[in-house]
Amino acid sequence: MDGLTTPLALTIAAGAILVGLVVVAVALLQQAGALKRLLVILDDMRQGLQILQDNQAHHAGEKLAIKRRKLELAERDREPGLVVRMRGTLTLLEDSQEFKASYFILVMGSRRVLADRIKAVLVNTRDPDLSITLDALGGFVLEPGQAHEGEVTVAVRDLARINLPFVPEFKFFRESCRMVLSVEYEGVDGKTVLVERDLLER
Repeated sequence: MDGLTTPLALTIAAGAILVGLVVVAVALLQQAGALKRLLVILDDMRQGLQILQDNQAHHAGEKLAIKRRKLELAERDREPGLVVRMRGTLTLLEDSQEFKASYFILVMGSRRVLADRIKAVLVNTRDPDLSITLDALGGFVLEPGQAHEGEVTVAVRDLARINLPFVPEFKFFRESCRMVLSVEYEGVDGKTVLVERDLLER
């Protein structure tokens, strides 16, 4: 040790320091590789979690859409609707020179309907401005599943008022005029609903 000179000691110290730096560098490189692998694993986990959350959100959205559709259908089933149809066929009364049409109104749904107005109008097909009200009723309560029946009669004077002659033929009567039956009632949202039907329409 006595023969160890300062330059030699410095060289040995420098060599030791260099070896230490190499060891530290190798350790850091190993840690950096491990850290990189850890980051890759974390990134894969994050992507997997994101996919899982997206799938859950999509599934929840589909379930919500199905529930909303069921509610809409249930509400539509509860909301009343009306069917207006001609009953039987058009009748010609030759003795009195009249045409007669029978009809029925049926409530679809589970709620009663208060019909504010039931009106039958005869209209000239070629000139819709020529029309006459044959019948008008109001304040009818229509029960679900129970048909409200009625009839409309067209006399010679009614045809004359819309500028049509009386011709005792069904074909001429159907082609020359329309017999419109309209029903007005208040819907679930409070708005007036109008249902119209040409009783002569086939």
